[in-house]
Amino acid sequence: MAKIEDVLGVGSTEMPDCLCGAEMTFVQSGPTDKSAGTQVRLYECPVCKHRLNLMVWHEEHLDQAAE
Repeated sequence: MAKIEDVLGVGSTEMPDCLCGAEMTFVQSGPTDKSAGTQVRLYECPVCKHRLNLMVWHEEHLDQAAE
């Protein structure tokens, strides 16, 4: 089961930490086909090469979903 420890905020320049403890680096981002107002960001660990796909919801999309 997944566990959320930290959430990156809108416009954050923070990089997520890898499972090995190293700071991951940003590789690329792009829109998703599944839902408007979202994008997927890809991060990779320079130490162990683990990859992380992180889905990001744009703030205006979150506001519309809450209504």
